[in-house]
Amino acid sequence: MLFRSVSQSRYHLVTDLQGFIGYIPNQKKIYIAYRGTSSYYNWMNDLEVRLVNYNTYPECQCKIHNGFYKSALNIKNQTLDSLLELKKENPTYEIIVTGHSYGAAVAQIVAMELINEKMQLELNNFMEKLYSITEQPTIITVY
Repeated sequence: MLFRSVSQSRYHLVTDLQGFIGYIPNQKKIYIAYRGTSSYYNWMNDLEVRLVNYNTYPECQCKIHNGFYKSALNIKNQTLDSLLELKKENPTYEIIVTGHSYGAAVAQIVAMELINEKMQLELNNFMEKLYSITEQPTIITVY
């Protein structure tokens, strides 16, 4: 099997956000991917456009889409737990975070949340590189 996974999917009941985390050994990459809008609950989060403070990085004084931010925060701990397990087994693997539509917005935020976690886990050599790929590729490199 080319694609192996620790857990088949990540799911949050309230937002109906679904994702997948796994790795491809011959590429030495861990993939985190989130599904696009496909349900009533996803649409409700898509339409929750009120801008709120981006509390993860208060120093930027940024505002962020409330629905996407809530969704990302709701799935972050599940994602981080699976990612830590995979990184423990595969410490040199790069991390790719991606998604489609609603999932792409959540992927961007989760990527920033993972960078924030890296700062807290610096002694564990958590991440060498993290790529966040959505419609317009954005590469975030963490050293």
